[in-house]
Amino acid sequence: MKKISLITLSLFALAIVFVLTSLESRQWLKNTLSRSPASLSTAQMIPKSFLQSRSIGRLEREVGISFGNPLIEEYQEPVCEVFPWLEVQLQAEGVAVNGISPKINVRGFCPGALPENPQQLDFFSLLSDELCDLRPVSQDTFEVGENKVDILFDLEEFPRDWVLKSLSFHDTEPEKLNSDPKVSVKSTSQDIVISCDM
Repeated sequence: MKKISLITLSLFALAIVFVLTSLESRQWLKNTLSRSPASLSTAQMIPKSFLQSRSIGRLEREVGISFGNPLIEEYQEPVCEVFPWLEVQLQAEGVAVNGISPKINVRGFCPGALPENPQQLDFFSLLSDELCDLRPVSQDTFEVGENKVDILFDLEEFPRDWVLKSLSFHDTEPEKLNSDPKVSVKSTSQDIVISCDM
């Protein structure tokens, strides 16, 4: 009788352990699935400070930017490995059309880390000599290197100076307008100017 009670008690204890482990496994699975790139929150993921390590320059006939290579905390992976598409929004400086500043969106593959410095992303083309020399300018999509530039205004000539307004990272190629970014970073209060004349 004592032996049967001991076996029953042991089976009961194992059943409780199984149920608790199963519940923890379900919670772990739920947490893991909720952190997939498609469902990550856009807030508090990338510090604005990564823009402080930026460098703006010219590579042959193109002007572009390179900046820090932030980690996605949930994955402990660099941003471009989780979100392979980058979109940069620029706004013309000192120009207005009907009271609205002209804007362009630049879309392309997230450039990945520099081989010699994994903490820094490679050059991302934003403007080209050909784009900067457009006259007249109308709403269209223009290619700069491997990137697409959506021109969102009509003007007699292309503005020379642009301010970086936002960066957004996507898990799929962004559409021409109103894409839903997975991770978004507004520019710092200090204006980051990209010029055709660099």
